[in-house]
Amino acid sequence: DKMQLKITKSEALPVISGFFNHQQMAMRNEFNLFDNQEEWYPSTLWGININIPIFNSGEGKAKTTQKEINILKTTNQLENVLREISTLLGLLKNDYQIAIGRYEICEKKQQVADEMYKDELKKYELGSSQLMSLSEKKMLVIQAEQELLEKELEIYTLKSQLEKYTNPVKND
Repeated sequence: DKMQLKITKSEALPVISGFFNHQQMAMRNEFNLFDNQEEWYPSTLWGININIPIFNSGEGKAKTTQKEINILKTTNQLENVLREISTLLGLLKNDYQIAIGRYEICEKKQQVADEMYKDELKKYELGSSQLMSLSEKKMLVIQAEQELLEKELEIYTLKSQLEKYTNPVKND
């Protein structure tokens, strides 16, 4: 776009060109190309041509302004894209931090469920608890482990996306 603007601006500049033409004519009734005695009449024309764009109804100014507007539009679009990328990257980093926090909570939840199961197992072995209660505690441990694995997968997914967008591409 910048090059087109320069071209458009150059159209408003004066154009100077020169020309030169030389020829010889025989001007005879009978033509003989190889006769050196016959006369040839030279004709030479030269001159300068100057084109100064004075009256163009403002067309040149309008074209220049349009090109400047196009450059400004392109610059604004680029800035918008960069802002969007920056915002999306910030959101991705934020999601990653939140996923780490959720993982830590699930880790504590899994530890609590494991301790509850161990306590319930001791009660069951002593005979003060029923098998149904022990099974419920074991189910809580399994659910907590499953949730912990899901959160770990979420962290790995977000981390790989972050690395994809922040690390340069390596060509081997």
